[in-house]
Amino acid sequence: MSGIRSSLVFLLLMVSVISLFVLNRWQPEIRPGVKPEQAGKTVKDPGGVDKPAATGVDRSGPQNSGSEETGSQDSQTFGEIGPGPGAEITEVDGPFEVLLRVMDSRGNPVAAGLKTGLFQSAGEPIESTDSSQDLEVQGLVVGGFGSQESGLGRSTPRLEIDPPSTGRWIVDSTLQNSPSDLLTIERLVLLRPDSPDSPSMLVIPALTKAPAGSRLRVQVVGDGRTLDGGILKVTGEDNLWHLPLVPRQWYAGLLRVEVVWSWEAATGDRQNQVLEVRGQEFAGQDWSWSGTLSVDTAAEAKRQGDKIRRWYRQLLDEVEMTRDLLLVAGAHARGKRAKLVRDDVRYSRMLTHPLAPVLDDLGRGARFNERRWRRLLDEELPERWSPWVEEGAIPWPDRYPGPARNVPLLFHTLVKYSRLESTVIYMALGKERHPNDFVADFDWDPATERTQTLGKLRNFINAIREKLSELEGE
Repeated sequence: MSGIRSSLVFLLLMVSVISLFVLNRWQPEIRPGVKPEQAGKTVKDPGGVDKPAATGVDRSGPQNSGSEETGSQDSQTFGEIGPGPGAEITEVDGPFEVLLRVMDSRGNPVAAGLKTGLFQSAGEPIESTDSSQDLEVQGLVVGGFGSQESGLGRSTPRLEIDPPSTGRWIVDSTLQNSPSDLLTIERLVLLRPDSPDSPSMLVIPALTKAPAGSRLRVQVVGDGRTLDGGILKVTGEDNLWHLPLVPRQWYAGLLRVEVVWSWEAATGDRQNQVLEVRGQEFAGQDWSWSGTLSVDTAAEAKRQGDKIRRWYRQLLDEVEMTRDLLLVAGAHARGKRAKLVRDDVRYSRMLTHPLAPVLDDLGRGARFNERRWRRLLDEELPERWSPWVEEGAIPWPDRYPGPARNVPLLFHTLVKYSRLESTVIYMALGKERHPNDFVADFDWDPATERTQTLGKLRNFINAIREKLSELEGE
C-alpha cells in the first residue's frame, strides 16, 4: 500500500514540474511600447478605435492607367514600416532619433502645442513646437489624425515606424488647406533617413468618399516634373496610405502632391459607383485632390536657393574666364591679338582669374614658352577644374537636374576646346601635335573643330544661365 502511495506522489510531482516548465516557456507577445498587462489584448489606436491601418499602395507608378480592380485591398510593406497584424514582431533595441518639423502649406513653422499626428510607441502624442525639434523615441507611430473641426477625429488607422538604417528619421509634417470632395486630408508626412541613398516614405492619412476598391493615382511633383508616384487602393472610408519613394538628395521647398481617380482607367461598374456618389453630371470627368508637401522650411529653401545660385554663378565665371584666358593666350602664342581684348568688360574680368599672369610668361611666336604652356594645360587647369566635377560637387543636383547634367558636359567641352586651342597653336608654329592634345576624332580640320566646340561651349553656358535666371526670379 505504501508503495502505491509513493508512486502516486512521484507521479503528481512529475506532472507539476512539467506544467511549470511549459508555462514558463510561454510568454505573451508584446509590441514595443505596450505594457505587459495589455499584452494579448487589442491595443487601442491613438484615435481610440480598434482597427488595422489601410496601407494599400501599388508601386506600378503614375504611368499605370489600367482598369481598376474591384475590391482590391492588397497591402505592401516597405522598408522600415512596422509589420501588420499577425506578423512576427521584432523588438527595437533602444531608442532612435527623430528630427521633426511641422509646417503650414507655405512651409512656415506652425505654432507650438498643435497635434502632429505622431505618437511615441506607448501612445504618448507628440505636439508641435514653433521650430524644429530633436526627439529620442523608443518607437514612432503615425496615426490618430484629425480634430473635431475637420471631422477627422475618428480617423483610426495607425502605422508603426521602425528606425531607418541610419538610426534617424527626418520627419516633415505639412498641414493641408486643400478642400476636395474626393479626399479629406489634414496633413501629409514625409519620413526620410539621413542618407540620400536610402528610400523615404510619404504617409497620407485620408477620409474619402470613393468606393472601397477604387484605385487612385498619386504623383509627387516638383518644378513642373513628376518626382515619384504610385497607385493607392481605397480600403474603406478611413485610409492611411504609405508610399515608398525613390532615394534622392532631397532639397528644401514646396512640392505638390496630386491624387486622381481617373474616369478613363476605371471599369464601367466603378464609374457607376462613383456617379452615385458624385452625381450624373460628372460623367467622363476625373476626380482629384491636390495639396502641398514642404521639405524642410521656407527659410531653409531660401538658404539652399542662395547657395545653388552662388555655386552656378561661380561655375560660369570659372568657365568663361578660363575660355577667354585660353583665347588670349592662343592668339599671343601665334603672334596675333585676340578680338576680345577690345571688349573691356570681358577682358577686365579675365584678368582677375588667378592664372591670368601666365600671359606674361608664355611669349609670342618664336619665343613661345612650350614648357610653361604644357604646365598650364596639363597640370594647373585640370587641378583647378577638378573640384567642380568631383562626386558630390553639385549642391542638391535633384533641384535642377538639367543644369546638373550639363555641368560634366560643360567641362568636357571646355577640356576639348583647350586641347584644340593647343593644336591650333602647334600647327601655326610648325610643330607636331602634342600627344596630350589628342582628345577626340575631328569632323573638320582643327581650326573649324575649335570654332564648333566654342559654339557648343557657349550653348551649355547659355542653358545654365537661363535656368539661373529662373532661380533668381523665385
